[in-house]
Amino acid sequence: MHTLDLSSESAELLPQREALGGWGGGLIGDINTVTAVNLAIAVNVGGFGSDATAVANQWVGANQF
Repeated sequence: MHTLDLSSESAELLPQREALGGWGGGLIGDINTVTAVNLAIAVNVGGFGSDATAVANQWVGANQF
């Protein structure tokens, strides 16, 4: 990546760690769960020399308690 590519980018500071937690201060502390699912399927019908079709999807979910 060149300097010119970076000149159009921006960044921001993350909040303090305490602000990222959930309930906190209890017996079990903060609970954060992240789930990632990747699905892909490819189909080649007709054998050698035929076209193949592929589909892929990704899902990421985060919960904070």
